[in-house]
Amino acid sequence: MDTVLNMKVGTKKINAVIKDIQLLSVLRKNNTLQQKIVFKVIDEVTKLEYNVSDAWITVEDELCVRALWFYETPNGIYSHSTLAEAMRFYNIKVLRDFIGKIVKLYPDKNDYLTLVITNDIK
Repeated sequence: MDTVLNMKVGTKKINAVIKDIQLLSVLRKNNTLQQKIVFKVIDEVTKLEYNVSDAWITVEDELCVRALWFYETPNGIYSHSTLAEAMRFYNIKVLRDFIGKIVKLYPDKNDYLTLVITNDIK
């Protein structure tokens, strides 16, 4: 009973392991197809599987959710994309290095789990 009495309110932030990465073609509002990265993750505690294709990021001192669009340049992934920011945040050199990586997830306003690539979510 002491264990129960000493419990605090938990956080919605969870740790998950990336098990796979997929590209998903999405029809955008301007009627063009764009590829989006989808991380297949498993919650470390519950062992539930989720698809994650958006990220929490801080842009100009504002916390927001951005899609993990796949923008390719002749030199690789576009360096100013949210995907590139995610790679820098988790110290990833090539996209495949995400597989097996433990990442933080936090729900967006619609309760969809979203990759955390900012230190502004506590």
